[in-house]
Amino acid sequence: PYLGLGRPAKAGDISRSIRLIEKALLVWLIIYTITIFGLYLLTQ
Repeated sequence: PYLGLGRPAKAGDISRSIRLIEKALLVWLIIYTITIFGLYLLTQ
């Protein structure tokens, strides 16, 4: 499959983007957890 970069997509490119997505999801999960926990403490 081509990524539109003029060369075929290598397996390394795909795993690298998957790793970036996983990292972004982890960051959002941490932010979400802190926000929920903070709201929970505020409403106590």
